[in-house]
Amino acid sequence: MTPHEPHRLPPLTAPPLDYVPTAPVHKPRRAVRRSIRAGIYAATALAIAFFAPVAVAALAGLGALLIGLRWLADKVGDDE
Repeated sequence: MTPHEPHRLPPLTAPPLDYVPTAPVHKPRRAVRRSIRAGIYAATALAIAFFAPVAVAALAGLGALLIGLRWLADKVGDDE
């Protein structure tokens, strides 16, 4: 320990026996709002993670269908 760290020295007097160090109490409504917001974010993330593969597959299928219909329309148009 160096002399430049006076905050690390042990206290010179003991705290009273009934002293209980406590943290400041936050507003309970803030905690409820934070927990609700965290739940909404978690549900949104899970929904995106669950439905993203389904959406990608659906878009790929729709694209293949449109390409197939375009090819079929061009093929039918060539017969005339």
